[in-house]
Parts: sequence; structure tokens; C-alpha cells
Amino acid sequence: MSRKRIGITTLYHNSENYGGLAQAYGLYKYLDNLGYDVKIIDYVPYKKAKSLKERIAKRINFNNGFLSFLKGIGWTIRWLWNDIVIKNINRKKYKAYSSNILLRKNAFSNFRDAIPHTKLVDKESIFQINNDFDVFISGSDQIWKPSVVQDAYVLKFAEGKTKFSYSSSITTTNICDDEVYFAYMKQALSDFKAVSVREEASRDELQEIIGRPVEWVVDPTILLPRENWEELCSEPVVKEKYIFAYFLGKGSKQKEKVERIAKENNLVIVNLPFVAGEYNKADETFGDIKLFDVGLGEFFSLIKNAECVFTDSFHAVCFSWIFKTRFYVFDRDVGFDGTKMSSRIDSILKLMNLEDRKIDCDSNVDLEQNVNFESEDLCDMITKSRKYLDDALRD
Repeated sequence: MSRKRIGITTLYHNSENYGGLAQAYGLYKYLDNLGYDVKIIDYVPYKKAKSLKERIAKRINFNNGFLSFLKGIGWTIRWLWNDIVIKNINRKKYKAYSSNILLRKNAFSNFRDAIPHTKLVDKESIFQINNDFDVFISGSDQIWKPSVVQDAYVLKFAEGKTKFSYSSSITTTNICDDEVYFAYMKQALSDFKAVSVREEASRDELQEIIGRPVEWVVDPTILLPRENWEELCSEPVVKEKYIFAYFLGKGSKQKEKVERIAKENNLVIVNLPFVAGEYNKADETFGDIKLFDVGLGEFFSLIKNAECVFTDSFHAVCFSWIFKTRFYVFDRDVGFDGTKMSSRIDSILKLMNLEDRKIDCDSNVDLEQNVNFESEDLCDMITKSRKYLDDALRD
């Protein structure tokens, strides 16, 4: 009997994000372990650009009241300064590290290419692979975020085939207030066999939109057994006892906090400069050991062998739990307006019963404090998530 063929859409094409590639591998490998013929769809997303006029008009609107109008003007001035002036300056500074950045790009490419994947497709050609698979999965990561989602990520190309989602992430909240997004998702998910998301808040809101049950499931990195990640770990990268600091946000105050903690505990700081793919002034001086040539195997090893991980990354939290490494997580500042990306971290910490591992720059930190990585809630959720996949894949 031939194996059932599964195609997964996710943020895979040219991805240079450790967590993004890890979750793609996690879902692929879990299903491969079950005996399915699995490939990631190498989809090239198109840019959903909004004109400058549209961006400004959304913020500066008299209909929202005079105070909101004034705030909109302030937002526009800051946005123009940050998005045009500062980004162009930083782009030139980032290029100064091009040889080191290339090492990281090559490390990402090597891991990405090792995951079985389809030929390159875009929004015009993705229909050509419809007959290559029996089942399509809208995979994990932020593919359902309002500013990211597009037809390929809700499987509109998959005609006459079983399709469902696994741990798709919306990231933001209050999605019911977005009428365009509301209508789009209600229609797009109407023919899904099953729907699941990564955040508890997203589950509740999406159920209201589509009028049917939505499951809250774990990220694929946690779905996959630890031994599979152990197989990918490199040898220890750093000989000294160290703190691994992995920050995707600007977080200069957070980095200052980590520097104080490292000094108090006589530990060195390992940092991956400019890991978000852009210049960050704080990264030039932050960290005792700055690493660029770090693939996924080295990334896992850095978490596994650290004395403690400090991060603002959802997936760094997941791998700290997988390798039973002490960690602390900060809210991530996103952009000049200080917006947060915390719902997915809050969801996973709740399941881990480790909500006390979330801190701010004024929190007391004890690196010797024991961390209980055993959670019945999370174990139950993993079991439920595996059952969800089994049921969705059953004919």
C-alpha cells in the first residue's frame, strides 16, 4: 500500500529564523515518523505592500476622534522617521558585517535544504502541485497573522483534497474587530476538515469567526519527541559556563539586565548578533562571545548546554523546556511604538505551569532556583495534539 502524501505550507522559503525552521522540521519529522510521505511546500510568498497613503490614512482619521487624530499624526511622524531614515542608515551598518552574516545564511540554507520539500512555487504556479499530495496541512508559525496570511497559507489552491491546519498562529488579538480579516478567514476555512491554532486566545476568537470548533494544540517543536532533537544537536559550542541570550527584539534594557546578572554570577554571555536580520546597535557591544556561524544543530546545543537562557523568543522557550534548561523570558518590544508579541508565550507558559519564568527588567532573578519541567497540563496537551493529528489524517 502506498504511503499517504502530505504537503505542508508554512514560512519555509528562504527562512532565516531558527524557530521558524525548527517548527517546520518538527511537523515534517513527526509525520515522517508515523510513516507518511511528507514534504514542505516551497512557496514564495508575495509582498502584501500597502501604499504610503493607505498606511497614513488608517492612522490619521477624524472619524476616530480628535485625540486619536493627534496620536495618528505623532505615529506617522515616528513611523516615517523609523521606517525610512533609520532603516536606511541601519541597512548600511548591517552590510558592514556581510561576511559574518553570510556564514549564518549558509548555515540556515544547509538545514533548510535538508528538509524534504517541493519545487519552487508561487501564487500562480502552486496549483500545479495539487495532484502531488493527498492531504494538505496549513502548518504552524505566524502564517495566519493578518499582515502575513495569503491564499496559499489557507490552502485555497488545494481543490478536492483533505485539508486542515496544525498549530497555525494568528499572533495578534482582537481579530474579530477586523472586518476584512473576519470575512476572509470565515470563507477560507469553510472547507477545512479540522482547524487548530497555537494560542489559546486565537482559538476563542477564531471559533467566533468561523462558527465551528477550533482546537488549541502545541507547537510542532514540542510535539516531536526530545530524542529527535537530541540527534540534531552539535557538540558543545562554548567551553565556559555561560548564559545564552537570544533576543529577536531590540531590547537594550533587557540586555543590560542580562549583563548585570551574568556579572553577579560570574558567567559569560553568548549572543547571536543581528539575529533578527537587521542592524541592532545594542548587539555591537552586548555579549562576551558573539557567534554568527550557527546552524540549527549549534542553536539547539547552545540552549541545551547553557546555565540559563534569557530570551524574548517563543521557540527558545520551547527548546529550553525540551532540554530542561533554566530560562527566563521577557516580553518582546516590536517596533518603535513598543507593541508586544506575548500571547503565544503566555499560552505556552500557562501549559508548562511556568508563568513565573516571565520577567521584566525590574524582576528578581535567581539562577539557582529549581525549575519543575514536569507538567501534567502540557503532557495532556501533547497527547490531545497527537490525537487531533491522528483524527484529521484518518480517512
